[in-house]
Order: sequence, then structure tokens, then C-alpha cells
Amino acid sequence: MTFELLRAAAMTDAAVPDEARLQIEHVVWLRPVICDGEALSLCVELAARGVGQDWRAPVAFRLTGVDDATNERVMFAEGALAFEASGKVDGTDGWIAPEALRQALTENRIDGADWYRGIAAGRVQYGPTYLGLVEAGWNDMGLTARVRLPESVSSSLATFPLHPALLDCALQASVLLDRVRRHGGDPGQWSGMMPARQKLPFFVERVDVLAPLEAEVWVRVQGHEPVATAREARYDIFVHGASGALLVAIREFVTRALPGGNEDRALPAPNPIEMAAQQKNDADTAPLHTLTIAWTPLDERREAGVSTAPIVLFGIGEVPPAELVACFAGRVVRYVPLRSEPDGPALAALPADAALVFALPAGAARIDDAALIDAQRDGVVAVFRWLRALIGHGFEQVDLDCTFVVERTQRVRAGDSIAPVHAGLIGLAQSLAGEYGHWRVRLLDVGGFADLPTPAGWPNAEGKVVFAWRDGRWFTRSLVETAMPTSCPTLYRQGGHYVVLGGAGGIGRTWTETMIRDYRARVVWLGRKPRNREIDDEIARLGKLGPAPIYLQADATDPASLRRARHRLTELGLDTLHGVVHSALVLDDRGIAAMSDAQFARALDAKVATSVNLARVFGDGDLDFMLFYSGTISFVNPAGQSNYAAGCSFQDAYAMALADQRRCAVKLVHWGYWGHVGAVATPEYRRRMAAAGVGSVEPEAAMQRLAQFMQDNHRRQIAIESRLRARGAAIDTPQATDARPAGTPTDAHRSHPDAQGWSRLLQRVDALREHNGLRDPVVEHAALLMVRQVLGALDALPVDRTHDGAYRAGPRSRLAAIYERWYQESCRQLQLHALIDVSGGATGHATRATEDAHAAWARVRDHYRAHLSVRAGIELMDACLRNLPAILRGELAATTVMFPDSSMRLVENVHRNHPIADYFNEGVAEAVIDHVRHRVARERGVRLRILEIGAGTGGTSSKVLPNLLPWREQIEEYRYTDLSKSFLFYAEDTYGADAPFLKTAILDIEAPTTDDHPHADKFGSYDMVIAANVLHATRDIGRTLRHAKAFMRDGGVLVLNEMSENCAFSHLTFGLLEGWWRYDDEPVRIPGCPGLSPLEWRRQLERAGFVDVQFPLGDAQPLGQQVIVAQCRQRAWLRAERDEARGAAAAHRHRAWLRRRARTDTRDAARGSPADRPGRCRSRTQLLRHRT
Repeated sequence: MTFELLRAAAMTDAAVPDEARLQIEHVVWLRPVICDGEALSLCVELAARGVGQDWRAPVAFRLTGVDDATNERVMFAEGALAFEASGKVDGTDGWIAPEALRQALTENRIDGADWYRGIAAGRVQYGPTYLGLVEAGWNDMGLTARVRLPESVSSSLATFPLHPALLDCALQASVLLDRVRRHGGDPGQWSGMMPARQKLPFFVERVDVLAPLEAEVWVRVQGHEPVATAREARYDIFVHGASGALLVAIREFVTRALPGGNEDRALPAPNPIEMAAQQKNDADTAPLHTLTIAWTPLDERREAGVSTAPIVLFGIGEVPPAELVACFAGRVVRYVPLRSEPDGPALAALPADAALVFALPAGAARIDDAALIDAQRDGVVAVFRWLRALIGHGFEQVDLDCTFVVERTQRVRAGDSIAPVHAGLIGLAQSLAGEYGHWRVRLLDVGGFADLPTPAGWPNAEGKVVFAWRDGRWFTRSLVETAMPTSCPTLYRQGGHYVVLGGAGGIGRTWTETMIRDYRARVVWLGRKPRNREIDDEIARLGKLGPAPIYLQADATDPASLRRARHRLTELGLDTLHGVVHSALVLDDRGIAAMSDAQFARALDAKVATSVNLARVFGDGDLDFMLFYSGTISFVNPAGQSNYAAGCSFQDAYAMALADQRRCAVKLVHWGYWGHVGAVATPEYRRRMAAAGVGSVEPEAAMQRLAQFMQDNHRRQIAIESRLRARGAAIDTPQATDARPAGTPTDAHRSHPDAQGWSRLLQRVDALREHNGLRDPVVEHAALLMVRQVLGALDALPVDRTHDGAYRAGPRSRLAAIYERWYQESCRQLQLHALIDVSGGATGHATRATEDAHAAWARVRDHYRAHLSVRAGIELMDACLRNLPAILRGELAATTVMFPDSSMRLVENVHRNHPIADYFNEGVAEAVIDHVRHRVARERGVRLRILEIGAGTGGTSSKVLPNLLPWREQIEEYRYTDLSKSFLFYAEDTYGADAPFLKTAILDIEAPTTDDHPHADKFGSYDMVIAANVLHATRDIGRTLRHAKAFMRDGGVLVLNEMSENCAFSHLTFGLLEGWWRYDDEPVRIPGCPGLSPLEWRRQLERAGFVDVQFPLGDAQPLGQQVIVAQCRQRAWLRAERDEARGAAAAHRHRAWLRRRARTDTRDAARGSPADRPGRCRSRTQLLRHRT
């Protein structure tokens, strides 16, 4: 519709020749046009041509209309119209032989009727006018479709040369290609795989109109595969006539998904999109680059770049460092303490022909010492004041040689320690070089002043600024392309608690949205300014996706203000934090000569003081990570940004020094330019950055790249930016590298997450989100309303908290004691949902009549009963909630409710044939088959043995066993085990006939692996061990993993399928069972449930002797499960483990014997002499201690 309206409007320009070819350029759709059956008036507004302006010059347009709700004029789209002389379209062959087009339809053909049925199953309905896609064929290169104008509107083709029905079908062809690439070429299989977020048109780079459309046309679609994501797709579309002639070419057609996964939502306010519309260049579409810092030895020809001029030395102390005086060998003609005032007499005393050297030592301040902040005044701030004074005194006109010397601010070699105190000098030096290109500016980082070579051996400051002296050589740094490491456990937690300094800013909001949407995280924003309407609007918007962020006003340059914020978090029940993010900055750009001390210090403090204070106040807990946002400004010469560059350079060094001393992961990201959100998302900045060859970092792609970085890997520091062209010497692009840590296994035993099978599975993640309704925040909130009501009826709402933070019910509570752990977790979840306050009473906004809880739950229950994949879980939760009062009083066993009449119906149906459960079981099968395939290919005549622990009803086995049948000759044994014989009989009856290698056995994986173990003969004999949703249900996960490992051969593979999060559904159903809480190792479990986070699985597996721990379906973890693949370490640990087990068993027997004897002695003492009986007991106790 848009293109035909624009064509008609363009034809009203009388200055355009009839033979001219129309081009529609840079179209941005700002909001959808919604028509509810009534006529809708739209207006195309064209900018007026200037007097004498050439007819070829582009003319801006706006597509506008009236919003019925507000009666205000709104803009739906904007762009430009241009005309060219008639001719061939650049980059295309124009004519395509009709035979070739017909032939393309025969490859992977899809019937049009099947296409429309397939998308109708995904809730997309087209009217009869738009059912014109007749058939299509596709291959790796793209898709070809035949499109016909429906007979009912064929007479209107002469009126509408760019007929909306035909062009809509052409765009449908691009959607069809997207579906095929994500879900395969059978539309009949799409009903369970349709993406949760529908894509809408967002942008078109150019539309070339060569000729009117015909009643039947051919459509060719070519996809930009590297750019395609779950949120965005990009295509070129070519429409040909019956003769093969090119009629219309659509270049760079971009579709984007609606945010939040709700197809019925209106598009958000168009601010970011309006910004995109103003950026009419390639900066919006430049690909992201992941970069790392590389230090390379300097060519010796670049050395000896310093003259023999006299030296003016600037330093912190009152006297110059003796090491430097010796290094300069009598050339120092003046020493200037930086604390001195750069007034007129002091400047006049400086020799005009002298070289300036600013030398700042490392100092002795600790990483958590406020002295780091105070040192800036006598360091980089003082240097800035002197530089500004020198420029104002006339040195600006001189070809000045200016050198800065610092100690250990950079890590050049792996073992280098970092002293960040004066690292800000790097950014200041680089900015100085950018502003005064005729000066020779260099910064020299040395291990110590005593190591500094004489000036004759200093590097030539041409192009580069930062140099490091290590091992008798100069090194220079650059950013180089790098590959992200292989998939590891994420550092993000489901339901985690995170503090973000500067969270209300653009990048902070983007990160928060990702964490709330994908991890249901509770995010706290810290900011300097008072809470305002803009912040309230963002909180309300994000609250629709999950837990709304909390805003606390705090000045991070003041540690007392941060401590008050920390105390407030404790009051809100967020005393446990899992991550801290520094996303604050101050931008106040101007040249050094025009910048005041206050302007320099304010931007510097936004990085220096805030980083140090944040680490001091929030970095002392048991965090998973601290994340610092810096900028790629650290690696360029940013004229006019000396304050911000100095702050970033300090923060870079500080984060790396902090990483050396903190137990948690400390990560640093150098962001490139964000053109659409944040402090610099303005037209002026976009023009400046585009002129420098810098593209815009797009939020969705940036968060995906960040998620890869925020894993439990060896990476501490990366840069992420979008570049249009190389940015000079600061950035190089050698072949990408994958910096795997030394010693990582790479043999055939390891899983291959890039294999085709894994790729197919990962492509289905988005489509599965619609089956994850049990984790919908609306469901959880309604269920917890019921829990709060029940606790109130039992007089069990918490009245306060103990000194260790436990919730305490009132004295009249009728809660059975066996549910104490369940109660603590329930209160925690109620508080997270703001349904109780800190002391436990119901919050004011949530205190309503009793029937409100029932009504809210009934609405949710009835809604989700219509969803087949969620219905069983909703019914199980409903049964538990209805009987919750009797269960919590101890009058009714939860097993009676969940397994009525000993039936598995309620529980079994939750996971049977469930798309998400099947998905992760397929992931286990893929890992097993992947290993089998590689072993069989590598080892001729191999016979593999596989053990499944806790196989139960065979949900996992049903996916694994059929896939093993092609290798039945290479499978010696598949041992199907459980604690119940009934499950073993079931397996033999179900799978035995087809799988001759199937064997069954009773196995208790918690039994000590001693010589008298029932299966001791099988220790060390299995090539693979499989366990799905079973290992977490044991008392000690470390011991359980060692027991599983005892059965494995060296180099064997362990495959696990385990829960990845705690959720209200699990807590309110399975959490009512006693077995849910049987674990003793609570510190390693996800709070409130027996599951383990991916990070903890890695730790426990590595401690148990496994290596190469992988999470091949890491992107699917928000669905609630995780597949884990690990390899048994290639060394003989079995004997040590058995000895340990024997010792533990012996100690257990001795302690039991001691308790029996102590009871006997007590009875004897009552009958005999009180003088000698206790003595005998003591001696026996001492003997037993000696023995154990």
C-alpha cells in the first residue's frame, strides 16, 4: 500500500519527464497503519522543490494520518522520492529467462495453499485480496515464487500499477523464506514452531520502479543470512514479469519483531526509529565486530624518535625521582611539581625548545582504597591543568615533544600486575594527540621508572601514542578481530538480583530489558537525578515484561550515598545480589583549551570515583560478576573528549586490576558508538561518527554479543563496535582468532556444538517460548496471590525476620513444621512480587478482598486451559492451590493431591509430549548421537557401552534409543536403570524388541562406590552416562557426580538434562513434596530449589574430575532446562575415589558403632560406678578418633 501511494504522489510532480524511473529511498515505517473496517484517510506530504532544483534531486516525503483515539496527526512512514533516467538497475541482471524461473519452482516446492494454512496456524490471517502466492521453491540461495493477482481485484491493476496485493505477496515471499530457514520447508510442521514475535516492516533502503506490475509475476527473494536473527531479517526482493523482465527491485527490506513477544501490542513510541530515519547512511546496517587487545613488538626502526633537546620534567613529589634523573643523564633543565600553580611566571620560566616529560609513579594505594580517587587531583587532573595552561601560553604554536611516563597501567604479558591509579593519563594523552596533531605525543608504560630506557631508545611518536616497555622491547597495542569462545555457562541467573549504576540511561535500559524479558531478573537502577516521569514511564514499560526495575537516587561519587542505597536494598529484601553493572558516564565535549577544571573532573569522576566506590560498597558480597561499560574511545585519539577518555582509561585498568583480586568474574566491555539509544544518540553525533567511518551498535545484536561474553569463560575484556571502514592504526583486522585456554580438550570425545543437529535445535528456541506459559509472570503473580491468602488464613504471614534474614511467622501460625523450607522460599517469592513488605505484612497496593486472589487465579487458569501445552501444568497447580491449606496444616499429604489414587495422570501429563520437554530430550539424544557418530568414525570395531541413570518412564530414552538403532552393531550395551523395578519392566516391554542391546538394572546412584557395591564390576566400563532430571534429587551433588564418574571410562562423556531455574510453578507443585528438599548442600543450589545454575554445574563437574564442560543449548536455558555435556578427565582418579568412599563408609560405620556403645555405656553408668564408666567411654572415643 505504501509504495503505490508514493508512486501516485510522485506522479503529481510536473517537472519529472514521463520516461523517468522512480526510486523510493530510505523508507522507515514508524508505526503500523491499523484499519478496523472503516475507511482511513492517509496523506502523502512531499517537500517542495527549490527554485531551479534538478528534477533528479531527492524529495522528502511523510505518510501521515489522524489518530482516532487522540484526533492528532501522526506519521506512519517517511523517506525520500527520487527519479533517474530510464536504464538497468545497478547490481542486477535485469532479465531472467522464464524457463529458469519455472525451474526454480521445482526445487523444494511449497504450494501456496499450504503456506497460508501454515501461517494461519500461527495466528496470521490474510484477507482474500492478499492470497495471491500460488507456489514457491527454495534453496540455499533464496526463494522463487509465482504470484497472481486474485480475480476479484484484477480489474484494478490498470488503476494501481504497483498493486498493493501483488507487492504484499512479494513481501510474503520474504516471510516464507524466513520460515523455511528457521523451521524447515514443510508448512504442516509449523503450527508448533511459529515464532512468538511477529515481524513487521521496518526499513527499505531503495525501491526501483522500472515498469508497471502484471497480473501474474515472478518474485525472487535473496536473504542476507549473516544479518538474520530472531528479531530481524533483511532481504532483497526482485519482481519479474511473465517475459522475465525486471519490473520492481526492492533493496534491503528489513523486518523487525515486535518487542516483548506479544503480537497484539502496538509498536512503542517511535523515538529510536525516528533517529534511524534521520541516519540516511550505512552506519545503521554495518556489522558488529568483536575485538580484543593485542600487544605486538615494535619494529626497531620506529625507535630512536626523540631529539637531544633539554627536558622539563613534571612529577608528583617535590623532588624528581632519582631513577629518572639518572635515565635522562643531565638533560633535565627544570623539575616542576604538578602541585604547583601553572601561573604566568612558572610558564615563562619553561625553555621554549625543551621536551616535556610528565612522570607519574604507580603508588601504593590498594584496589579498594579511596586514595585512588584522591590521587587523581595530583595526577591526571594536575597534568590537565598544566597542559591547558601551556596551550594558553602559546605552546599551541610550537612543535612540542610531549611524553608521559606511567608505571604498570597495562597488562602486556599474562603475569603483569596492574596499578590503575594514573591510567587516566592514557586517555588524556591520546586526546591531546588528536587535538594537536603537530605535537609529538607518546605515552610510555614501564614496569618501573628504573626500567625506562634512555630517551635515545624511545619510540617514534608517529601515528601511535601508547607504548609499553617489557622484556627489553617496546610493544604497541591495537584492537584485533577475535572469535567468541565456545559456549559456557552463563553468568546470568534466572530471577537474579542486579544493581546497575546508570541503569536509567539508554544502554542500561537495554540491558535491563534483556534481563527482565529473558531471565525475569530483579534489577535496581542507581542514578544521580531524582525520579521523574521519563523514568516512571520506562519502569512501567519494562514492568509489563516481568519484575519492574527499582529506581534509587544515589550519587556514586559519594560512598555514603551508595551505602544508604545498599541499606535500602536490604529493607526491600534484596540483600543478596548476584551482579553489579557500571553503566554511568558524563559527556561534556570540548577541547582541552576550552575545558574548565570542573568540566574535566566531573566527567572523570563519573568513571573513577564511581568505579572505586561501587566496588567498595557492592563488590564485597558473593557476586557472580561485576560488569563495567567503557568505550572504544580508549583506543583512538579522541579530540575534544579528554575528560571522558581519561575516565575510560582509568576504568579499563581498574576493572582488570579488580579482576585479579575478586573471586567473582570481573568483565569489561568497550562499547562502540550507540547511535539509537544512550547519551550520544543525536543527529550531530551520528554525522560525526559516520564521517569517521563508525557505524551504530544496534541494541538487539549488542545484547546477543554481550550474552556470549557474559559466560563463565576466560575472557575478561572485549570491544564491540560497528565499523564502516577501518579506523586507522588503532584497529587492525587480522584473521579472527578463538582464544581457547591452553589445555582444553579438542579430541573426538568432545561434543560439537556447531554441528548441524545443534543448529537445527537452536533455531527452534524462539518458537518454543509460546509453550512456556507456566513461567508467565502473570501466572506466577496470580498463583502467589493465592499463596498469600492461604498464609494469611493460617496466621502464617511473616511478622519479621531473624538476624540471619529468615522469615518468622507469628505465634498463632498453624503451618506444619515440615514445610519450613517451603515457607521461607514462598516468602521470598512473595516479596519479589511485592506482595508482602519487608516485615512480612501484605503491602498496601496488594491488600484486597479475599475473593480477588480467587478471581485473579481463575482468570489465569481458564485462559491457559485453552493452551494444550500448558493445560496439564495449570491443572496440577490448580489442584495444589485448592488443597494448599490442608497440605500446609499437615492434614493432607501433597502426594495424595498430586498422585490421586496412586495415579501418575496429573504429573505425567505435565511433561508427556510437551514441546519443551521433548526439545531438551532431543538435545540429550543429539549429544549422544554426536559422540557415537564420532567414535564410530574414529575407532574401527568400537563397541560402546551407555548407562542411563534414573531413566524412569523413559522420556529421554524414547528420544535416544530410536536414534541409536543405525549403530546397533556398535552398541554393546545400553543399561537402563532406576530405583523401581516397575520402570525396568516398562522399558523391556517398550524398547526391548527393537533394541537388542538394552539391559536393565536397579541402581542407587547415592550408594558409596565401594568394592561391595552391587555393580562394582561395572566401574570404569561405560563410554557414556546419561542422566535426565535426576542428579539434582540427591543429597550431595558433588558426591553424586563422583559416583557417576566411577562408572565411566577415562575420556567418557557425561550428558545431563537438568532444570536451570527456580520458578513458581515448580515451587507450588513439586516443592510441596518432601523429596524436593532432601538436599544437604544448600549453598551450591539455586536458592529455594534443588537445581543448580549453569555456573555451579561447571564448578561441581570440574571439582569431580570432569573437563570440557559445555552447554550446547545455552540459548535455550530461559525455557527452564539445560543440557550439559562433560568429559571424564583422562587420568586415573578411580582408585582415589574408591579409597575416599571406603574411608567415608568406614567412618560412618564407626560413628554408628560409637553411638550404640555410648547408649550402652549410659545404661551401664546408671547401674555401675560413676567414677570409671565415663572414663572408659572417653578412652573409646579417643581410640575411635585415632582410627578414623
